[in-house]
Amino acid sequence: MSEIISFKVQGSDLYQVDFINTIDKLKIHCSCPAGQNFTVCKHRKNIMNGITDNITSDNKEQVDKVKQWVDLSIFLELFDYLKTLEKDKKRILKKVADTKKHIARYMDHG
Repeated sequence: MSEIISFKVQGSDLYQVDFINTIDKLKIHCSCPAGQNFTVCKHRKNIMNGITDNITSDNKEQVDKVKQWVDLSIFLELFDYLKTLEKDKKRILKKVADTKKHIARYMDHG
């Protein structure tokens, strides 16, 4: 058995975000281009974080229930890991840029 909560959200267009809670997993779908391409979209992420600003449907109060589902799922752990990776990515990209500059200095000045 599953329970479904759907929201209409305004982005560059009007999209639908569906939260499907089953006994053993939580599925979250969004009709936006990013969601359809298996990318983490801001529409899903915002609702998961309790942000209701772009919800145009009249069920904003259900965000709290969805947030409870999210809190009991693996998503929080995965998003924490993603934040760590994003910080690491920034650090690594800075090192790459610094190294390129260092190489360029050696190329120009020996």
